[in-house]
Amino acid sequence: MIERIPLLRRLWGHSSSRVSINAVALLGGQVGARLLNLWLIARLARALGVEELGRYLLAMTAQAIALAVADLGLNTFTTRELAKEQVPARDAVWGAALGLKVASAIVGVLVLNAVVAPLFPGERQTLISIVSFSLLPDGLNGIATALVKARQRMEVSSAINLGVRTLYVVVGLLLVGQGYGTRALLAAYGAVSVCGTVAFALLLHRWGVRTAWWALPRRWRPVLRESTPFAVTSMATMLYTRLDLLVLSYWHGDLDAGLYGAAYRLWEALGMIPSSYLDALFPELARSGAGPAGRQRLRSLYGRGRRVLWCLIPLLVVPCLIAAPFILSLLYGRTPNTGVSVGLFRLLLLAFPFTFLYLLNGHALYAMGAQRRVTVTMVIVTAVNGLGNLLLVPPWRYWGAAGVALGSELLLFVLLQIGVQRLVLGQAEDEAQR
Repeated sequence: MIERIPLLRRLWGHSSSRVSINAVALLGGQVGARLLNLWLIARLARALGVEELGRYLLAMTAQAIALAVADLGLNTFTTRELAKEQVPARDAVWGAALGLKVASAIVGVLVLNAVVAPLFPGERQTLISIVSFSLLPDGLNGIATALVKARQRMEVSSAINLGVRTLYVVVGLLLVGQGYGTRALLAAYGAVSVCGTVAFALLLHRWGVRTAWWALPRRWRPVLRESTPFAVTSMATMLYTRLDLLVLSYWHGDLDAGLYGAAYRLWEALGMIPSSYLDALFPELARSGAGPAGRQRLRSLYGRGRRVLWCLIPLLVVPCLIAAPFILSLLYGRTPNTGVSVGLFRLLLLAFPFTFLYLLNGHALYAMGAQRRVTVTMVIVTAVNGLGNLLLVPPWRYWGAAGVALGSELLLFVLLQIGVQRLVLGQAEDEAQR
């Protein structure tokens, strides 16, 4: 469809049909999953109250942070390495990444139960323990999705992930409708994640993907060395996007966490639109950045990405700013605290221009092999974000958390833009002068 519309063809590019298909597939899968998740938490909030929503979001946030840590950067590493035209010992690379994922997920379950859960006593501790066991299937699903992305078959992984999310939402809605609480909901999440793992296993078996288990011990160290920058970046990213809710829950309880989480999850769902396009573009960027001959194409793809994102920004931000009261009321119902979530959502929307563009900058730097620069930047911003939350959330509650999120997005964009200006756009200027 994109290629048939002249304006969109000029923005998207003439030779990017595969990217177009992948972007649409990822957009449908990721945005669909987010919308389904919004539907579930909205039903949870309506049926059991905002406080119960706060407890549910706390448990899922703890699991998401643990999942990002246990990833070890292997998802991004696997996509980048297996997307290249020629990869020595391709089966061994895949086998090492898979083995590391299993080991790290098991460690993650132990750490969540022994270290994190005791920080939140009572019912919250029980919920975190229940959801911790989904780390292993979620980790396996992530590494399988990375391999499918490397083959630029995003429509397949999107279909599986969306199917898993749909099944979870259907089961979750039935449980909530029958009066079951958050414990049953989180147990169902783990069971459905296992279904996704089985689906990916059958797919990879059909594709003839082999796992070189014999190569695991000697391949772990070099794989970890290459994936470490991605790991640090992933951990820092998850911390800086999730730490605010943990601090809110710890200092101010479930109600504040629920009000802020309701606005933040909607904001995240909208952010899947540019993220889907950039995930689809990343394998193309990685191929272009693999050698000096492809750098000109990398700059061309980067420029195209900026044009697409600049078109998406007003199309998303302006209508959402206007319709925010209606959207929040439709999702969560009209309550005395609805105005708080509306204000938080509108404040977060102001960060979208910076969010869209820093994601593109990070992908471009990854493609050029400058992942360590992204890692350093992410660590700096995470430190600033964490300090800001610790200072502003206790006195200013959810308004402090939203303000810190907005400032963090701006800082991240500025620092990554400096790197892109030097390593991507700066090279173009040098070549022009020659």
